Parts: sequence; C-alpha cells; structure tokens
Amino acid sequence: MSAKPTTTKNEALQGQSLLVRAVASALEIRVPGNLDKRFRSSLLRRAKADIAALPPGLLIRLFEAACSADFPDPDVVEFRQACERALAGPLGLSAYKTAAQSKP
Repeated sequence: MSAKPTTTKNEALQGQSLLVRAVASALEIRVPGNLDKRFRSSLLRRAKADIAALPPGLLIRLFEAACSADFPDPDVVEFRQACERALAGPLGLSAYKTAAQSKP
C-alpha cells in the first residue's frame, strides 16, 4: 500500500480551479512591478504545462483573462495562443488547429 493518499477527481479540479483563478488575478494587475511580472510568468508557464488537462470551461476562463490583459507582454501573448490551440479541439475549429500547427 502507498502511504500517499490518492487524489480524487474533485481535488484535482479544485487544484485546477485555483491555478486558473491565480492566473486570472495576476493578469488583472494593470501596472505590474518586477516581482509581479516574475510571479505572473511562473504562473503562465505552470498553466501552459497543464493546459491539455484542463476542462473547456476553465480553458475559456484562462483565454478570457489573457485576452483582457492590458498591454500584454510576450509571455501573455504566447499563453493566449496556447489557449487558442487548446480550445480549437473542443470548439470544433479543426481548420484553425491545422493552420496553427503548420506555422513555425
């Protein structure tokens, strides 16, 4: 037997929701300082790594937050594009998904 408790689906969803809420909040900062930018960049990298496992509802929330960011930096733009690619399948946008994959 493993001493480590197994994660239930509900606990995993709670963790995903917390990550989404943290990213959305970090993207709402109008004038981020250096520490804010580093924290936001770390959150975006983490969320981007987990993006394939997120349900469509949480993907939409991330995409909305990335689209509403004022003066987005390259990290935010790259994250928004990752959200677009991830949403293409659930939304049935096969033409977009194919075009996005063919671009370098």
